[in-house]
Amino acid sequence: MTQEDKQLLRKDLYARQSYGVKVSLGRDRTSEYIEPEAETCLTLYYINPQRLECVFKECWWTAYIGAIRPYLRPLSSMTEEERNEISKKLNYEFYVDDEGALCAEDDRHRVRVDLIEIYIEWLNAHHFDYRELIEKGLALEAPEGMYKS
Repeated sequence: MTQEDKQLLRKDLYARQSYGVKVSLGRDRTSEYIEPEAETCLTLYYINPQRLECVFKECWWTAYIGAIRPYLRPLSSMTEEERNEISKKLNYEFYVDDEGALCAEDDRHRVRVDLIEIYIEWLNAHHFDYRELIEKGLALEAPEGMYKS
C-alpha cells in the first residue's frame, strides 16, 4: 500500500469514525493487509493520527491503517427510499441520480457549499463509497443488510 493510499484511507476513516463504520482486518494486525477473515469485522472507534493506528469498540487493541479495510456501499446500491431521503434533506432543490450524483432540478448545475456538506455527511452516515475505495482495493463491498439497525 502506497503512502498516498494510506493517507486517502486515513482521511476517509476519519470522516466515518463517528458513524460506526465496520472494518475488516487482515490476519497480521501489525503489517500490511492480508485477505480478511470473515469473522473479523469490527466497528471503528478512534484513529490515532500520530501512528496511523485504529482502536475498535469491541476490543482495545490497535491495528495499523495498512491492515484495515472498511466495509462500504457502492453508490449504485443506493435505494429509491434513500434517494428520496437525501432529496428531502436538500429541500428538493437537487435529486440524486442512479450513480449518486447531485443533479439540479432546473439544470443550472449549481450546488451551494452547505448542501455539499449535508450530502457528504449523509453519504458517510450511510456508508457509501464516494471516493471509489472499493475499486482501488482500499475497501470491501459491504454485504447487503450489514448496516441495517
